[in-house]
Amino acid sequence: KISGNPIFPSIVESLFRWAGEYYRPLVRAPGAEELTLAEHQRIVDAIAKRDGDAASEAMRAHLTRANELYRTLSK
Repeated sequence: KISGNPIFPSIVESLFRWAGEYYRPLVRAPGAEELTLAEHQRIVDAIAKRDGDAASEAMRAHLTRANELYRTLSK
């Protein structure tokens, strides 16, 4: 909603709904929730500071870590 683009929230909500159904066992892995929240907080903090480079790096680190976890748990 912050972006002002009415399509973006719809896409994000749909993606989260799909991911919540498909990846629920992976997302609920022990310890994953606290780590994920901490990673999201780093992203939000960087955005609040208007530090695009830090936000980009925090997001990249989060997605890289999450992808590795999902690959490991889904085997």
